[in-house]
Amino acid sequence: NAAESASGKQSLKYQVVFVDTDNGSTWLSLPGNNFIYTSEGLELIDRCLMPGGIACFWCAEEEEAFAELLNRRFEDVIFRAVPERTGKSGSFYLARKTGG
Repeated sequence: NAAESASGKQSLKYQVVFVDTDNGSTWLSLPGNNFIYTSEGLELIDRCLMPGGIACFWCAEEEEAFAELLNRRFEDVIFRAVPERTGKSGSFYLARKTGG
């Protein structure tokens, strides 16, 4: 699905954006990835989503400060832990863009 941008060019809007670059906002693989987990980074992801679209963020554990940022930007933010074959757990946040 494409939407007109202010410049008249087509910009794609996605139903799902999945972020799996790090193990969360507090356990970064690369310090430069920190932008993704800021208000500005979440705004950029929000702009890429269709109304009602979902952003998913892989993480190693629940992160209260990041969850607060997600709740300010998105609706229906949930956290889930999932068992891995290693016997450990992985986790993710799901957040829905307003308007869907």
